[in-house]
Amino acid sequence: MSLYPYAALLQPLPHARTRWERLASLAQVMEYEGFGTFNFTFPKGTRYPCLPVYRQGVHRLAFTLQGTTSCTLAEVRLALRKGAKLELVEAYGFKPGPRECDHDVGCYMRRFLLQKGAAKRGSLEYATAKLFANALLGKLAERMRTSRLLDFERESQLRGFGPGMGAAIHDSPELRAALKGPLDVGSAFAPEWATLILGRARAHMADLTSRGAFLVSTDAIICPEELDLRCEGLNALQSVGSGMRLEHRADAVFIARARLYALLRKVENLAPGEPVLGRDDTWAVIRVARQGTSESEKDFAQTLLACLREGRDVAPLRIRKRRLTAEAAVRERKPIHSVVEEEVRTGFSWDAKRKLLDRDCNPFTQNTDTAPYCTLSRLEASERQRQVREGGAHPRKSRVSAHKVEKALALLRSGKSVREVAKELELARATVGDIKKRAGMSAVKPDEGGTDE
Repeated sequence: MSLYPYAALLQPLPHARTRWERLASLAQVMEYEGFGTFNFTFPKGTRYPCLPVYRQGVHRLAFTLQGTTSCTLAEVRLALRKGAKLELVEAYGFKPGPRECDHDVGCYMRRFLLQKGAAKRGSLEYATAKLFANALLGKLAERMRTSRLLDFERESQLRGFGPGMGAAIHDSPELRAALKGPLDVGSAFAPEWATLILGRARAHMADLTSRGAFLVSTDAIICPEELDLRCEGLNALQSVGSGMRLEHRADAVFIARARLYALLRKVENLAPGEPVLGRDDTWAVIRVARQGTSESEKDFAQTLLACLREGRDVAPLRIRKRRLTAEAAVRERKPIHSVVEEEVRTGFSWDAKRKLLDRDCNPFTQNTDTAPYCTLSRLEASERQRQVREGGAHPRKSRVSAHKVEKALALLRSGKSVREVAKELELARATVGDIKKRAGMSAVKPDEGGTDE
């Protein structure tokens, strides 16, 4: 399943003469395509809210139960089907006609998807067709900032200065900011098209995830074998030729975070000649995704197997070699194409996009479910608490008055739960949990809700 190319086939796209309108009511999202800003609240208990929330200065989306989203109308329609309550802030859209539905991007995708389907999986033809199909979508949103570092280094040496001007510029934040080139865009830049296609793809992924899949990415789904994935998103993808072929059966799955996972088979269940990436006496690793690591697939498999055997994180230090480009050589005051060795280590930390129900869970010996955060502020507060626990930040001075702290302790000693005290005193449950912990009282029970939603 190549999600983005098939989403491009499904998504109507505007052209030069498409008439855009400002939406006057939420009812219009059912017949229009476009994007806008909405306030939203999902029903309590929704496991996978589907509206993205942007965080200032953080290049990562959050999916909370309530907040303000800027998204496509395809995502809004899915949210409405999930029972979300939405308030229109501002939105623009168009009614798709024949020209919007039968667009050039769709013709392009059909051609390369046909080539990909006709090629043998793993062949050069297969990889090339897949690359061309996905590359166009990247070009539609391509933005780049040109660097003038090499120009300054070259000019300074021509003017009689010694080597090192470029490195000096790079080492100075003030000089870097003053000499930063303008932001440019690619030759195929079309942000409306890119936004609409990406939103459609996110909506289909969210629809599949809500059926109970463990993990959904743009080219794979990990789910229990008996799970029924039928939904509107799957039906739409199948209508344009997309399908899901069973590639692996696993006895267990290890998921550290999005795009860092492994499928495992018990050694006794391996078929004769079945390819594996690594094995020990108990487990064989048959597939991995290792985003954010520098290890090869086989090295990552061996690292994971060692961690599972030991029941803790024992990822080894490895040496990564890379050749310096011209600009990197100028920055680091080294010869061009020189080989640099770096110590790297795979990390298994949680990405904090969702709340771990047991934040102290050891992923190599236990598992824990996750839940969405209620609001963006709850997510950010939880993230700061994690940084404090790990020593990466200092705790902020409590804003809870001494009188309220004493009252909270009195209520806790009377037998009331963290949840009850938080509700009565109008405090966050995490705050009451911290008060209880600092007082040396018994640990917060999971059902008390000692961590923020």
